[in-house]
Amino acid sequence: MYDADEAFPGEAFQRGETVRVDDFEALDREYDSKHARAAMYVPIGEHGVISVASTDTGAFDDADVSVAEILASNAAAALDRVEREQNLLRYETVVENVRDMVYVLDEAGQFQLVTEPLATWLGFEREELLDEHPRAVLDTDSLSVFEDQIAALRSSDSDETLQVETTPKTADGADRPAEVETSIL
Repeated sequence: MYDADEAFPGEAFQRGETVRVDDFEALDREYDSKHARAAMYVPIGEHGVISVASTDTGAFDDADVSVAEILASNAAAALDRVEREQNLLRYETVVENVRDMVYVLDEAGQFQLVTEPLATWLGFEREELLDEHPRAVLDTDSLSVFEDQIAALRSSDSDETLQVETTPKTADGADRPAEVETSIL
């Protein structure tokens, strides 16, 4: 482990560029192992640095650096994906455990997430609503109002929320008056 500004790994991390050292003895500096003579330090985005060393002086050519940079790029993409997936899982866990009636529409306008209290209030099982379009519970006029509100929110640069009064239909066809707070994630 190194600090973000320590030695060659820190330099590679700070600059966001590969640092190659062909001969530690010529620099009068050591690697972690006293036996290493050459090394390269390849940043992995914001995640860290890959350090590769050799006991041979000048062991790494441009092709070696290129392969290491491809490896680091793939590792950064994988680590970024893991981070995103962890954030999404955290978000989904929070939303699924909230006692409020909440839903999330995806970019196609279908229910991506529906909390249990909302599904129960509408008389559906949660799974029945997932991947459905809101027309499953709203009439054409209500859908039009929501589409206008969402378009207005998307064109706004603020974190504004809008209130919409509507009357969704339950699974058995009954009207349920509601006030829905709409925002863009």
